[in-house]
Amino acid sequence: MRTLVRTAGRLVTVALLVLAAAQDCSKFEGTRKNCDTRPTAPSAQWSGQTFISAATSSTCDVAPQAHHVYLYLEEKMGEVWAERGNLLCTERPTGGVWIRCELVRYECHPGTWRTRVLVTGTNPDGTTMGFEPERPETLITSCPTGE
Repeated sequence: MRTLVRTAGRLVTVALLVLAAAQDCSKFEGTRKNCDTRPTAPSAQWSGQTFISAATSSTCDVAPQAHHVYLYLEEKMGEVWAERGNLLCTERPTGGVWIRCELVRYECHPGTWRTRVLVTGTNPDGTTMGFEPERPETLITSCPTGE
């Protein structure tokens, strides 16, 4: 139990340090915008079976040294959000090309779902970046059955 608490404390400390040291990716070299990330609301779909997907797309004017997209699919359970899946995408966007990161969960039931994204990395000049864009939500009222 002590190890679990110590490890959880370290993870929280590391997460806080990353966020505290991070700078907004949308600011690079003064007022010039370098990166953008746009999450989309989760959606229920059918492709041989029912699933819920969450996605985000990222682009950068100048390729960063590192670009990590932490993508989370969350479901509202009462007053809290429960994580239903996560994915780390590390492809670096370059030259204005949009890179898509998509998480698929082969489960579907009605409820309120959202996409949460955390972006961290290293700018071309070696400075750190980190930000959390909007968290789009959607109410899934029914799940497709393919019929």
